[in-house]
Amino acid sequence: MNSRITTSRTVIVTNPDGWHLRAASVFAQVADRFESKVEIVVHTKEEPRRACGTSVLQMVSLGIPEGSEVLVEATGSDAEDALRALTALIQMDFDDPHEIQNKKRTSDAPDPETSAGR
Repeated sequence: MNSRITTSRTVIVTNPDGWHLRAASVFAQVADRFESKVEIVVHTKEEPRRACGTSVLQMVSLGIPEGSEVLVEATGSDAEDALRALTALIQMDFDDPHEIQNKKRTSDAPDPETSAGR
């Protein structure tokens, strides 16, 4: 199997705050779970601007507002998996499904202060 597969998808940023610091941080954490190199591309009037998908600073410096069209590119053996996870993350307004699951588990646990007297 070719380990240099490059694939890409275009997504619209629907988060009302755009691609802000927390969004970039969550995106970078998810991108870092994959072996593939991940980049995001934003087309401006002048020229396309690129950022490394694991660099919070580079992504935030693009200043991507809500409604922007962003191309997510992944190159590597797990490029399709990376793209699937990262585009889903953007479509979920940067709520990482792993974090949501962990928060749900924590919130499902009984509160020790309220259940201690039972």
